Amino acid sequence: MAERFEVSVDEEAFPSHLRKFEWCPQVLYGRGNVAALRRGVGIIGARKATPYGIRAAEQVAEWCAQLDVPVYSGAAIGCDQAAHKGALKAGGTTIAVLGCGADICYPRSAHDLLDSIADSGCILSPFEWGKRPKKYTFIERNRLIVAFSYLLVVVEGRMPSGTFSAVNWAEQLNVDIAIVPGSIFSSESGGPHYLLSNGAMPLCSKENLIDALTLTIDYEETPDGFRENDHKEEIRRAALSQDEKALLEKLERMPLSVDELAKASRIATVAVIVTINMLEIKGFIQRLPDGRLVAIG
Repeated sequence: MAERFEVSVDEEAFPSHLRKFEWCPQVLYGRGNVAALRRGVGIIGARKATPYGIRAAEQVAEWCAQLDVPVYSGAAIGCDQAAHKGALKAGGTTIAVLGCGADICYPRSAHDLLDSIADSGCILSPFEWGKRPKKYTFIERNRLIVAFSYLLVVVEGRMPSGTFSAVNWAEQLNVDIAIVPGSIFSSESGGPHYLLSNGAMPLCSKENLIDALTLTIDYEETPDGFRENDHKEEIRRAALSQDEKALLEKLERMPLSVDELAKASRIATVAVIVTINMLEIKGFIQRLPDGRLVAIG
């Protein structure tokens, strides 16, 4: 069984981005690898998921794994478990956030899955060991899933449903929402289609996911943007981080897509997205009509 951990808010291992929230947990409890706790994509959906919803949740999680983006979900029957399985199948990292103590197997059907998750990612909870699940604990669980997410993906869910607890947190925490379009004949597609009509991004391909992440990466977590107060090129370049210099050198040779740039540089895709956003802001690169990136000048 994976080792337990407790990490308090004042420890270095505590996820730093959580500290900005007034409700920040004072302690996080878990089983598995605490180093897995980096921001990623939250995937949620119906417990009574359709076969389409199950496959869609798996597919989105597989895309995340291919991009080295952690998948966060709640281990519930249906879309949640499918998302965890999809990430594991693709060799990615997934984190199950529970509405009970991290030492409790809930739901019982997730026993083997939770053990597999803890082996490579982790089981996480804001609640002390032995805490039994209550209605309010799932609301807090959803808040934590959203807080760890650059993007919240809604696969299926009726109107209304428990899925919208997480959606409400996404709106409050300023986390963008993407949806997987579903069948007009399925009531489980009612929630995603409602969100789509209210501005959520449609997610139909890996390229859509890359675009969504590019738009939603939190700039507050990047180094302060370069302020152009010196016109000398050598000083401008000297101000770049190592990753920025490495990516700029690649793009000076030839235009590349985000995916190609991540492979060529061997830098995690999320880090590439953050870095190219900063390079665009600083005026070093631009996007071509076909979506590829190219150095300016």
